[in-house]
Amino acid sequence: MISNLPTDTDDQTGQGVNSWPSSEAWATAADNALWSMEMDQVLSLYIAQSLEESATNKRLKVGTKVRLTANYLTFSGDASGGPLCPGDVGTLHMVNETNNQIYCVQIGQKNWWYFEGTIEEAVDPAAVTLKLPSPEIHAAFAGVSSEAIAARVAILFEVSSMLSKGIQTVNFQDYLEPGSMANVLFTNPFARSLIKRAISDLFTARLTKVKNERSGEFPSFEANRGILPADQRKRRDTVFCQAFANIGKQPDKYPLLSTSDIGVGSSFWKVKFAGEGGIDYGGLFRDSLREICAELQCQGALQLLIACPNNKYAVALNQDRWILNPVRNSEKDLAELAFLGRILGASIHTKSSLELDLAPHVWKQLLGQAPTLDNILAIDQRFKASWVAATSSDTPEAWEALEREWRVYDWSKGGVGGMANLPGESGLVSFEDRTRFLEMWKAFRLSDEQLAAPQARAMRQQFSNVCALVNAIFMLWH
Repeated sequence: MISNLPTDTDDQTGQGVNSWPSSEAWATAADNALWSMEMDQVLSLYIAQSLEESATNKRLKVGTKVRLTANYLTFSGDASGGPLCPGDVGTLHMVNETNNQIYCVQIGQKNWWYFEGTIEEAVDPAAVTLKLPSPEIHAAFAGVSSEAIAARVAILFEVSSMLSKGIQTVNFQDYLEPGSMANVLFTNPFARSLIKRAISDLFTARLTKVKNERSGEFPSFEANRGILPADQRKRRDTVFCQAFANIGKQPDKYPLLSTSDIGVGSSFWKVKFAGEGGIDYGGLFRDSLREICAELQCQGALQLLIACPNNKYAVALNQDRWILNPVRNSEKDLAELAFLGRILGASIHTKSSLELDLAPHVWKQLLGQAPTLDNILAIDQRFKASWVAATSSDTPEAWEALEREWRVYDWSKGGVGGMANLPGESGLVSFEDRTRFLEMWKAFRLSDEQLAAPQARAMRQQFSNVCALVNAIFMLWH
């Protein structure tokens, strides 16, 4: 149980005082009929906030009491061979002078080196003083005693603790599969908020494991961005192609997992711009990312991405979205897209801003999810108008009035403006063939060729190599 449970609230701070709820309060807290989803969701957010605050900026220091983490076996090193066993508490004796992510822990007369992620501060999260909502701030709690609120928090905290301990058994790839644990967490914002910290910790742990196993070298290169804007540069003169030539062609040497924290924020490469002054303390790194995004999202020389149909025809919403170019499918093109995927993954684990406005279906492809027709309708108003007209014309007279042909818009024909007949068909579509036509049209629109699936797979492979547990992060984004 929670040994430091607050049961009364201060209207100014929301902090509680330490006393144990009465049996009447526990009975009230356990009566689910009295608690709405809104109330439980507010309480779960308070729990998540309290745990987040307790974990923030808690870097291990010499003298700290530590224990093995729940997932210590997933990290590099030989943590299982050390003197610490699950449940034991040792003392952090020393931090490695050349790598501040390796710690020497002392227990009894024995010392052992542990990688970051294998040990944590030995403070029971149940001992964290939790803030409680005040009825004056949240009207839903009017008439509920502070004792009952505190007892309900204790119950939810235990649920949070159990979910957090079992989080490693969840297959996040199944988050769209009804009935799966991942889907339950994904579709229930209350449950998701309870385990937000656990998912974040798991992501950090997996990422640390990947970094320890294959961090590679920290890259540094020189680029010449010249004086021309992004859309007027020759292909070889783009910052993207210069970065690809120096870094992208060597994914094993430069997996973009090594980082530098010099200056503001983290960076995954160091850059110098020819003919320009300045030392890269993070600012030039961020400049290089902005240049790359501008080069990718313009009618310039790269053409790895193309503007979505709504942009081309200046109609409806999402005109600022970009899609993968199905035409760019050479070996070099795929290697460059893989490099882009690596940059995307590195930007997530370093929290670097990457100003890419990709269409929703591209993000889904990057995460290994199947795009839906709704995703395509959202960026192609011209297709949407034709599709709605065809699916709503359910009488022979209405259908004949459309004069619907087997020819449809083809994204793979050099952009988004070409036309092609559906396989094996030509001329007008009869009403008798309407259902078959609609099925073929939908399958065509969602086909690998139309959605540049090989290009998306190239990006995803390198993205996943750098950014562990992408589906877990996707759940948190929602």
